[in-house]
Amino acid sequence: MLCVAFVIHIFFFTVGYFFFQNPETLQTYDIYDIYYSSAFFIFQIIISLILLVVWLMQLFKIMLLSILSDELLATFGQFLQFMVIVFACLSFHLSFRLGNYVFAHQRYDDATYTHIVQTANKAYPFLFFEIEDYMPDMRKTPHWINDLYCQTDYHSIDTTKPYLTFADKVYQFYRVYAYKTVLRNEYDNRRSDVESAHKDFLYTRNAEDSVTIYHKKEVVDVSDIFVNAHPNLRNFSKILYVPYGAGISYTDLKQVNAISNDVKDWDNKTYEIVINENVNHLLDKEDEQAIKNIMKQFLSISRMLRIDTNLDLEGWFNVAYRPQSGFNVETFFQTGNYSDSYYDPNEYDQINEEDAKVLKEKFKNDNSLISLTRYKKLHSSNYYYSLKKLKNALRNIDELRGDFFDVFAFNVYVWISVILALLLFCYRVFGLKSLLLGVVSLSLISLAIGLILLVMNFTDMLDQDYNAVMLVVIVYLLVLVISQFMPYERNKTFASILMNVSVLAFPLVFFLAFLGVDMYQKNKDIHISIMLMIITI
Repeated sequence: MLCVAFVIHIFFFTVGYFFFQNPETLQTYDIYDIYYSSAFFIFQIIISLILLVVWLMQLFKIMLLSILSDELLATFGQFLQFMVIVFACLSFHLSFRLGNYVFAHQRYDDATYTHIVQTANKAYPFLFFEIEDYMPDMRKTPHWINDLYCQTDYHSIDTTKPYLTFADKVYQFYRVYAYKTVLRNEYDNRRSDVESAHKDFLYTRNAEDSVTIYHKKEVVDVSDIFVNAHPNLRNFSKILYVPYGAGISYTDLKQVNAISNDVKDWDNKTYEIVINENVNHLLDKEDEQAIKNIMKQFLSISRMLRIDTNLDLEGWFNVAYRPQSGFNVETFFQTGNYSDSYYDPNEYDQINEEDAKVLKEKFKNDNSLISLTRYKKLHSSNYYYSLKKLKNALRNIDELRGDFFDVFAFNVYVWISVILALLLFCYRVFGLKSLLLGVVSLSLISLAIGLILLVMNFTDMLDQDYNAVMLVVIVYLLVLVISQFMPYERNKTFASILMNVSVLAFPLVFFLAFLGVDMYQKNKDIHISIMLMIITI
């Protein structure tokens, strides 16, 4: 049976290798949903059931003719054989994933994939999708501007100081000052107290044992950077995609460390700064051919991945590269091949009356009465590019190239194999009658434990989950002790039932025992923290 299963594993590996040959299959949101919704998954289930049924029929015939060995090691070896065979008959999906992995590393090797991501990140600023990405508050260079805070709330703008306006947006840059407060423990309420105590409070950066509070200082004149607040290519600072766990080298800009989730790296905004530097450096060189080469490579990659678009090199370049306008963005692309046949400006993208009143009275600018969204709508072109499909393709290739080992599926196959192997083991050792009675007894014990837990749920007991786990472990240990010390010769049926229960419940109790230890450690830490808080107070 193992030989037959091995041949089928080779078949699924081959299917997995050729499954994503068509690049369009990489454009879905969940790449592995294609497999589970396809006929191959149904085929895997059918093949697994057929193999298991045929193997069980042969196994039962052998059991009837063979005599159980008295050696403990030989008996345990049979259990391992059962588990390995069941696992081999179930885990064809893992071979399919291995085929995906080999295909991805051959078709999209390190050099090819790095080139794809680098080119996509370079071309992304010239794909004018979201107008918000080109506004002044997205600017990250020169570096000192990252130390400023951009105020966009109408009511908080000081009109006596320099500010920028465009459409319904207002921008005013402030210097900030910050100070750090060390927290006594995680229950320290000074974090929220400090925030509400200052009228110029802006935001906080939280660390494990401290909080840094930022406040507004004076207004900064940024007219030397921004001629106006018009959407501008020089303001763009977003990155399209970085492979999971990779460094910023995938932007092909400079070698710096990848951003992690800790506070320090996030404050640095490394990705945004580097992207914005690259955009401005590219525009400052005024090298039209370099920009055309980026666009040409990007369109070539888009054709290779079969991304829907109607962009052509010359038309795209003429729209994107406009030095005569100071690189203001005046044309926007659509994210798909569709057209909005119905658009009512009185229904969509309107400014509410209160904001319109503030804009008109406070800033004296009638041009502000158009919303940013409506401005984009009025300046949209017929060019489209399916950005969502590109992102899905990059992410799915990254996932295929990552790790073929599906931990969740592996755990499922292992647990199913253990359960079936235990059932066969109990049948082999104790017989069918004792096995059935053991299953019934285990069900009754589980029902009794469930009723006890239900009663506990209506009481004021502390740590109900922890008590539930401990109750299951104690009941199992009680059954195990009785089965070990009960004379087998006096009541063979009852003793075999207890042994069946002990064997069948072992995997669950083994897992619950570790869970109970973990819960105990967490409860112990919580109790210590509460005691420290009480002592501090």
